[in-house]
Amino acid sequence: MTTFTVFDQNDSSRIYGRGLSAVEAMREILTYDGRQFEIRTVEEKPYTHYDLWSKDLNSGWSKTVVGSWADTRAEAEQEIAQSVIDAGWDRHPEAMLDADFDEMIARIDAENEE
Repeated sequence: MTTFTVFDQNDSSRIYGRGLSAVEAMREILTYDGRQFEIRTVEEKPYTHYDLWSKDLNSGWSKTVVGSWADTRAEAEQEIAQSVIDAGWDRHPEAMLDADFDEMIARIDAENEE
């Protein structure tokens, strides 16, 4: 199974989670600051699609630009999670594969030793 590390973009020593699935990593990215999110099913016969919605502490729900036309909700959650991980939004935690994160930290450590 592919696993991710979620960390602060400005301080890689501040880790929000390791060994996370894509959906778990998405949850960390979207809720680190108290926001809520949900994936809503939209029926538009003959099709169904799924939209990511977000709500912060001071406002109502708003639709994001992230969504999926996958055949099942489980597939849509995976696709939406990967879109969130790939987005790299400012002022949000970042996620990368655990192995890539480990390599990045090893490279930083090696540079600091020089």
